[in-house]
Amino acid sequence: MPILIACSPSTGSSLLRRILNRHSKVYCGPETSLFAKKGLYEDWDNQKHNIFKRAFNGLPNLGWHHLIGVNLIEDTELTKENIIDLVNESNSFTSFIDSYYKAIFKIVNKEVWVEKTPSNAFAVSYFLDLFPDGKVIHIIRNPYDTIASLVNRGMSTYNATAVYLLNVSQVLNVRDKHKVMLVKYEDLVSNAQKCISNVCDFINVNFESTMLENSGNEKGIDHMDGWQYKETQAVGNKSVGRFEKLTSKQKNLMHTCIQNLRSQLETDCHSIENICNLLDYEFLSNNYQPTNLFWFKKDMIIDKVKRSFKNAFFKRKNYPLKWK
Repeated sequence: MPILIACSPSTGSSLLRRILNRHSKVYCGPETSLFAKKGLYEDWDNQKHNIFKRAFNGLPNLGWHHLIGVNLIEDTELTKENIIDLVNESNSFTSFIDSYYKAIFKIVNKEVWVEKTPSNAFAVSYFLDLFPDGKVIHIIRNPYDTIASLVNRGMSTYNATAVYLLNVSQVLNVRDKHKVMLVKYEDLVSNAQKCISNVCDFINVNFESTMLENSGNEKGIDHMDGWQYKETQAVGNKSVGRFEKLTSKQKNLMHTCIQNLRSQLETDCHSIENICNLLDYEFLSNNYQPTNLFWFKKDMIIDKVKRSFKNAFFKRKNYPLKWK
């Protein structure tokens, strides 16, 4: 069964990935960006040879985050030449994906694959059309804590608010509970066994207690600047309430952006307030003193200009955001 994790960054998706990858039958490796490429869904024959290109004529990710190219080799023991052979032998995107994961399964001795890339948020409909038996896990987190975490990782308040609003609202457009499972980060860290047991039921595998234990030899980066914990540590709730640890100035800036930024895309959730109402998070409408929007408007103008010179999915002509 093909399974996708789609989300905003900093919602606990990396933690969830590691937990799932500890299952004896589940392979959930590093982010590939493979499923975030619109061209591969729509025109495999003409676009497949652009998979590894990183320059302007490469394949950009769908959505807000600008990334060209894919990561299909890390932690797989496959080579670029192996992947190119699979691409050349495949007459469709689905046949390539099938061949790619079968090659990995031979190495890791597993049989179910899950792929986690935040930009998958914009590819959910494409994915479910391509894989009628596919499923999507949408991990969410309090918007204030998520945006605070992204800012602590080095993002601007504008960029952090934008990626949360756009990614989450896009996945929420698909509300088939039989195909899309909503997982709250707060539930994951407060009662990991119950939460992961439910996820296992959703993807049709048995829960294994070892999923919540660090084997001590896990590969890959388990910590980033701004994170409160390492992914390989025991599951904990230190990152819940992250927003409240900010200074008053930081809170006011974030609050101003959250209050005023709007999505222009086709969605039922055009604002963070809409998302809070739908997901049962408190919207802090009157708790902080709003600041001037001037600098945020400047951020938007600069971002539009930069995107005009990149092979980005969103550019000036289809820019997805506006101010209230």
